[in-house]
Amino acid sequence: MTPAALAAFQRLHWGPDGAKLLPDGALGPRTQWALDIEALPQYRQDIVFGALLQVGVQESAPNSGHQIDAWLRACRAEPGSPWCAAFASMCLRRGGIEAREASVARLAAMFPETTHPMPGDLCCVHHPDGTGHVDIVTGVGALVVSVCGGNVGNRVQAGLRERKGRTFYRVGPTGLPLALAIPTLPLLGAADR
Repeated sequence: MTPAALAAFQRLHWGPDGAKLLPDGALGPRTQWALDIEALPQYRQDIVFGALLQVGVQESAPNSGHQIDAWLRACRAEPGSPWCAAFASMCLRRGGIEAREASVARLAAMFPETTHPMPGDLCCVHHPDGTGHVDIVTGVGALVVSVCGGNVGNRVQAGLRERKGRTFYRVGPTGLPLALAIPTLPLLGAADR
């Protein structure tokens, strides 16, 4: 890809942290990640970018805000409910997968577990009391995954999570080649293009 073509691509794409790429025509790790994501099936791209476009949305009151309330309503959940699963459900709907769950356990139960997560899959922590947290996988590394999740603190955030102690759920068709599961995972916050 020529520098001019790369700059044109960068003007239209985001990195794994939800921030726009710098359109300088240079191939850095964030730009490579965006190119790798673009090679995935469209529904996975839509899930990942549907999540990353929401980075920075935050609560205006505990578990509430204009956008957050809309995500909860779409899942038939009470206002002020924990909203990580409602956020993940919205992202899945962006990829054409009908999901309207505000419960981490019920959302996870819709999909088979996998030990080979791919961008667009679910990354969950399940607590003994039945509660938990769910993020959207945005990149895959050997020991960590990059994710984007709602109700992290009081907002939508992108970040890294250790794979250990997390359960992953395959979203969509299960027979995809494993090679698709390995977009380059840059360190978030790394200087880049």
